[in-house]
Amino acid sequence: MPVVLVPGTHDAYSYRRSVYRRLRLPEGVHLLTDPRLAPGPRLTIQDETVQLYGIAFDPAVSARPLGEFTRSGVADYHVAVLHGALQDNPAWKIRASDLPIERSEIAASGLTYLALGHYHNFVEVREGGSVAVYPGTLEGRKFGEDGARYLLVATLSGGDDVSLERKPWNTRTLSQVSIDFTSAEIHEERRLLDRITAFAGDREIVRVRLEGAADFAFEPERVDASVRERFFHLEIDDRTFLMDKALLGQFQDEATIRGAFVRRTLDRLAKAKTPQEKETVTLALRLGLAEFQNPHHAV
Repeated sequence: MPVVLVPGTHDAYSYRRSVYRRLRLPEGVHLLTDPRLAPGPRLTIQDETVQLYGIAFDPAVSARPLGEFTRSGVADYHVAVLHGALQDNPAWKIRASDLPIERSEIAASGLTYLALGHYHNFVEVREGGSVAVYPGTLEGRKFGEDGARYLLVATLSGGDDVSLERKPWNTRTLSQVSIDFTSAEIHEERRLLDRITAFAGDREIVRVRLEGAADFAFEPERVDASVRERFFHLEIDDRTFLMDKALLGQFQDEATIRGAFVRRTLDRLAKAKTPQEKETVTLALRLGLAEFQNPHHAV
């Protein structure tokens, strides 16, 4: 099976001690080293021709890889392999050294398929008859690369038809979960442990975020020690604050400014859609109640 390698922006071929300069590659492995997106070998596979292209990043030479690209000659398929950053949002800050590419450039490239590297999660782009794909890492490398990971198999047929198959591959799974004490009816440590272990597994790498008002005291370190053996790896991020829920319910029922504040804030908390929004509303509740305890303020 032919194999194609291209050095990326973190392992540039231009480095004097680049690992690629020391490799002894077996037959059938093609290392593409041009600092601009240029033609590589032309392969014949099952009586069809595949023209390969690649770029090896050189900070002194490499620029927008698709900016002035034109495909070479006639082939059944034109396939490029490159490490570049898709500019898919004007707000994203992408450096020139990231080798930026745009959807319009993909559409105008005339390439059948672009095998992309840079982003670690799966992205599929179909523009102007060209298909560009970030396959994603085979294993999650950090939180944010959560869930199942896949080996991507792209099948090219009929000249311009590209089908994708994602095969489950990872041996460990990263996930981030939140447990909100305010809505989860957690009133004792045993119940908390049960909620955390619901996410357990010997293949699971989990970050558990605890948030909201807790009406009992607990030590996150002790909780972690009690359940960590049920996970491959566990992190507990404690964002809770101690609050007597009975007292909070009493405040909520008051026909006072404090009661109105608690009702409105708890309603906002229940409707919060992101961890950041929940954290902001929770902080507002804590600070607001602290102010109502100030003897100079009426309730």
